Amino acid sequence: MLVAGTLIACTIVVPGRTKKHSAGDNSSAVIRSGERGGCPVWDGRRLRSTNSGVLSVQFTLGLGRISADGETGQISLSEKVITANSYTPDVLALSFFPKGQTEMIRDPARPQRVIADPGEKGGYTSQSIKQIRAPQTFVDIVVLNEWEYEIRFYHPDQVRSKQNGFYRVAGEPFSLTLIRNPNPPKTDTLEITTTKNGIAEKSEWKYDQGSDSWSFSLNGVETVRKVSEVNATNPCERVETRFDLKENQWLKTIKIFKAFPWGQDVIQKIEDADGVAKVTRYKYFEDPNGPHYTFLKTTIHPDGRIERHNRHPDPFENLPKKP
Repeated sequence: MLVAGTLIACTIVVPGRTKKHSAGDNSSAVIRSGERGGCPVWDGRRLRSTNSGVLSVQFTLGLGRISADGETGQISLSEKVITANSYTPDVLALSFFPKGQTEMIRDPARPQRVIADPGEKGGYTSQSIKQIRAPQTFVDIVVLNEWEYEIRFYHPDQVRSKQNGFYRVAGEPFSLTLIRNPNPPKTDTLEITTTKNGIAEKSEWKYDQGSDSWSFSLNGVETVRKVSEVNATNPCERVETRFDLKENQWLKTIKIFKAFPWGQDVIQKIEDADGVAKVTRYKYFEDPNGPHYTFLKTTIHPDGRIERHNRHPDPFENLPKKP
């Protein structure tokens, strides 16, 4: 996971899945990657980072307070793989449902589209967000062309009455975020630049299909690299090695993913792999007839402590975070 900001779990544009696919689903369609010669559990398909459930691109922008009780909101972009849709506001999501002190206006000029997700069966229908009005800020989203758009932030006192269904604004935005494809028509790089008070911060995600590797750079400095390889002795395991630049030193973390009928899940995590390695192991409920099928069963911590999960009959109650 390459992160610039915070993961948003609740959205209204990109519906989150609360339960994984069961054995009764068409599993080969669920994890379709278009490659052969791989894992027998996946009908010979090859494990890659782009057909896992891990989000590789995450970016959020705060909207300030959205309710009288002090709740705050965010607008986010979260992608497992970069596609042409990644450069459009169609894939933006909110962390809240607008009501009361907030208002959201969609953009009827943009057609409703089925957003393709390489790791899912089918897709979902979405129509772009055009404006968001909240107590502490106003957002106007402007599409510049096929490959770039802007998210413009204004103060509430800059908002004027509606015209043709949209609020008008006076003056310049106090913050502007540009989402663009720096190398069209290729879709291997996503660039996001936020300018506020005359200071620009640029985040850039890159994906190399040949090596199945991701990198994240901040203001031109690479700070994260993630490389994925299939286990040479087990095609149903994928080894993901991640390097994080911290205090001018690279910290190495290894995650081993296993192919299950429902998708990929982490079975082992090795933190500080080049130092004092801390190994955590994970096990899942694999009985398709059981109430907790696909959910986390056991975590074995580096100190040997065993933590058991999902003992309650309802697997959706107190669901633990994914490793």
